[in-house]
Amino acid sequence: MLELAYLNAGFLKQEYMQYIKKAESKFGLIEFYSTYDIQIDPNDWNCIQYVSKDLNGRVIAYFGASINRGFNIVSELVVLNFTDYPNTVWVLDFIKFLDILLIEKNFRKAVLYTIADNRYFSKCEQFLLKHNLFREVGVMKNHCVLNDGQVYDMKILEIEKKNLKKWKVKG
Repeated sequence: MLELAYLNAGFLKQEYMQYIKKAESKFGLIEFYSTYDIQIDPNDWNCIQYVSKDLNGRVIAYFGASINRGFNIVSELVVLNFTDYPNTVWVLDFIKFLDILLIEKNFRKAVLYTIADNRYFSKCEQFLLKHNLFREVGVMKNHCVLNDGQVYDMKILEIEKKNLKKWKVKG
């Protein structure tokens, strides 16, 4: 179930604190350092934020979108999976989140950066690419150093509004 992050700030912050303790969090945060608090914006002008909740009401994922209103695009998507595996609930909620961004809010496209060998996001990425929701724009070689001190390649994926509309008609 997709809900505004603002309405779930307390639960989101609890899940986030557990998430950053895990080694794989480096792939979602894509930072050299740890940020101990997740900022929840009080409006949707610069950032649109939602959470995915399971059937028990537990926050299982966070979706954030940084907005560039000058270009009418989502300049960066953030996807944090708080479970140990991708599951149908949060993948479908992610697609609903894209629908909010591209159809309801009318942005032209959205960009997603991911670590190239991110095994924690790879199943979701395969689904998104297989169903032509996203396309791979490119790979930046040796682009970022994460908190484990290793250098990683970064993939750039994007989705355009027309691709989401096509998928919704087929899907």
